[in-house]
Amino acid sequence: MRIGHFYSIRTLIRLILVTVVSAGFTSHSFADTASQQINKVIVDAVNDKLAGLFQNTQIRTNIKVNRLDARLKLAPCGSDVSVSLPPMQRFNRRTSAKVRCTSPTPWAVQVPVSIRAYMVVAVASNQLLRGHRISPNDISLAEMDIEKLKYGYFTKPEPILGMQLKRSLTINAPFTPKLLRFPIVIQRGEHVTISAQASALSVKTNGIALGSGTVGEKIPIRNTKSQRIVEGRIISAGHVAVNM
Repeated sequence: MRIGHFYSIRTLIRLILVTVVSAGFTSHSFADTASQQINKVIVDAVNDKLAGLFQNTQIRTNIKVNRLDARLKLAPCGSDVSVSLPPMQRFNRRTSAKVRCTSPTPWAVQVPVSIRAYMVVAVASNQLLRGHRISPNDISLAEMDIEKLKYGYFTKPEPILGMQLKRSLTINAPFTPKLLRFPIVIQRGEHVTISAQASALSVKTNGIALGSGTVGEKIPIRNTKSQRIVEGRIISAGHVAVNM
């Protein structure tokens, strides 16, 4: 009788332990499921935001969602989990996402997110000096961290070809819009052709440039015939147009 009583207690202890352990596994399973749901919706939402920010450009992302506080006991969401992100006018490496579940057990949580994103851009294939006019051999394509592209970038070589550098550029440095200018096509002291047109009347004469400039810029020119100084817009190399 005692022996039977002893085994009954041991069996009871086993049953209690199994129940507790099973409950623990269930709790962890629920937490893991909720965590997976949260991670997925945040990653999807961030990728959608980045796709809108960098339209028509392929990017590679590495999104890290911070671990939830272990003390949180979030039940898996029976309905769609909603997520909201702060406005993203430009790329931010760190942000936070608010995740909300409405059923069956409502909950909401704010989760920090770290974002690394990479894009293939045009970089200098060698050391380039100020004033250098860019040729195809000067350009390579390389993947760069978007965090390092705050001053702009080019994803194709075409817009850069023929442009002139405003300052020197080191090898593997990205080309940016502020680094480039249209090449100087008229130098100060150069002889130029001056064109003037009013209705059906067109006049051409010779002049001397009193300034240097690129296509579209205005420079002062001295008319070699009248010695009058006028302002003209550069049309092309050696050619300036003035208003009559």
